[in-house]
Amino acid sequence: WHQGESDCHPEWFPTYGSRCTHILESLRKDVGAPEVPLILGGLGEYLADHSNDVFKNYVQINAQLQQMAQALPCCGYAGSDGRSQPFWYYDYG
Repeated sequence: WHQGESDCHPEWFPTYGSRCTHILESLRKDVGAPEVPLILGGLGEYLADHSNDVFKNYVQINAQLQQMAQALPCCGYAGSDGRSQPFWYYDYG
């Protein structure tokens, strides 16, 4: 699972963890696989240097992803520490 950049907005990041948990639990229920393994991917550190200050809240999203990985069964977290901007990144302005 890698998602969350758009949820960096100050009005949205405080509830990211609960909303994302609901989505992932619903997904597992809908496909009938309550313990399918999930890897939650942290947002990239390159967001700290983005021209839009909203993206600096990526650290809040990553903290919630780490908490979710500990709380959900069969779930892990893959951080992006030390990684540069991905090759597919495009700055939409």
